[in-house]
Amino acid sequence: MKNKPLPDTPISKTASSEDALQFVRGLQDEYRRERPVDQKAFIEQYLDRFTRGELRGIGRRILMDIMKRPQISTEAGPEPEPEAPGRAAPSRSRPRRATSTRRRPARER
Repeated sequence: MKNKPLPDTPISKTASSEDALQFVRGLQDEYRRERPVDQKAFIEQYLDRFTRGELRGIGRRILMDIMKRPQISTEAGPEPEPEAPGRAAPSRSRPRRATSTRRRPARER
């Protein structure tokens, strides 16, 4: 059985970061304003306002912004703040034992 070639789908234009931000903020504002009981229906109604191509472009932009965010490097990061003077935590030479959950009988005196 040969694989069928995929139909040529038009490549949607990637939205700008401002467009993606406007989309998310619009959804948040309307959600706060209406406080819907049926959240799934509310989101579907909001998404129906946009074409499939617009939603793909916005989704692509959101993923691109997430994946391209600046990486935090341990070498180039800010220097750690010095510890405040004060009491140092006592060091323990032995690890603590886990307490038993089973009750023991009381000792007689």
